[in-house]
Amino acid sequence: MAKLERKRKNRPALPDWVGNLPFSPDKKRPAIIKPDMEVSTIYGNPPHQIRVQKYISTDKLTCGDFVVPVGGYFDPPDIHPGDEFYYLLEGTATVFNPKTGAAYQVKKDEGFLIPGGVWHQVFNFGEENVKILGTIAPAIWSNKERGSEIEYLEKSKFYIPDTEKIKSWPQKEPYYSESGMVHIKPDNSLHLIHGTKYHVLISLLVNTNRMQVGKITIHDNLFSEPEVHDGDEMVYALHNKLVIKINERKTGNKSVSRRSYEIEQGGKFLIPEGVEHQYFNFNKDITVALFSVAPGNV
Repeated sequence: MAKLERKRKNRPALPDWVGNLPFSPDKKRPAIIKPDMEVSTIYGNPPHQIRVQKYISTDKLTCGDFVVPVGGYFDPPDIHPGDEFYYLLEGTATVFNPKTGAAYQVKKDEGFLIPGGVWHQVFNFGEENVKILGTIAPAIWSNKERGSEIEYLEKSKFYIPDTEKIKSWPQKEPYYSESGMVHIKPDNSLHLIHGTKYHVLISLLVNTNRMQVGKITIHDNLFSEPEVHDGDEMVYALHNKLVIKINERKTGNKSVSRRSYEIEQGGKFLIPEGVEHQYFNFNKDITVALFSVAPGNV
């Protein structure tokens, strides 16, 4: 215990981008996240390191992506004071809880929820690189609870046939239910029709008191109704271009010309809390985007 306390006291300070990417809390505004706004970092100890790209870090949420190469994984295990959601953009990831031994294979277009305080690692046993889009809310790290890194001091619980007590499979209750992590597949999304006059499909993946994550599907030449969130929002275009209209209060509701932004497939956009906005699809095919809002259903 004394060793653990010493480790905690010697935690490094938070990087200056935490809570200030791409803007400090007092200067947040709607914006396309351009490459020169992003922060690139390397996580892990040699040789088990990965590239992590941070897009957004506000006082409410952190968003970014990371790549795990074929046959690779990151080490040490990671942990956050906030909830974390993975969305698989490429490949098949094996998400591992070293404390319980739980391992889940998460495929492209599937999601995965890691509650705050749960240790985790990602392994790539597939034939292509794994790319994961991640959202953490409310914080990736904090000086109060954790610094920018914390060492995993226990022994990872890898599978050992002589000692593992798996009596039968399948079982009524998941053997690793104590892991706290949730694998979210497309067929168990909560599908909702958004709007009373103009309709789009919302497929809700996660809705906790810390974050709300889902997909919005808009057919060609259609649009959503105006909406406002109490939390910050990150939008990521999964398929086709997406146009986001910002209804600025100073122009008045009767204005026929409003500010809009277009993001390409793979593009990112920040919508601060309290900003009224709409989504438009001017393509000749459906547009699908992933949204992350923090806080969630508070």
